[in-house]
Amino acid sequence: MYHKVDENTIVILCLYVDDILIFGSNMQMINDIKYFLSQNFDMKDLRQVDLILNTKILKNDDGYVLSQSHYIEKILEKFYDLNYQHVFTLYDPSMHLKQNTGHSMLQREYAQIISSLGFLIKDLILLMQ
Repeated sequence: MYHKVDENTIVILCLYVDDILIFGSNMQMINDIKYFLSQNFDMKDLRQVDLILNTKILKNDDGYVLSQSHYIEKILEKFYDLNYQHVFTLYDPSMHLKQNTGHSMLQREYAQIISSLGFLIKDLILLMQ
């Protein structure tokens, strides 16, 4: 992360590999920085962000909402299970676990699922802080 503060204005650049998210309190300052960067680097301006680092950014009347619901669906699609039930609590006592009578899961596939969910949980914890 980089930032520039000038009197009562601020611009923040969030850089991740080859993506830059630029935001701030002064549009002219943002445009000046984008112009400077475009003169020194090969870049495309993709305009207002809607998705970055598996986080969807939605604007509403109150401000912005960050959502990873599409990332959850992507994980489910990847591992072939779109028959899931929405649960709005951490634990739902009405749901009972059943013994797996289907195919056993390969350790590699299991590790991929756990890793994907781990990234999601880590991101959620950071958003709640």
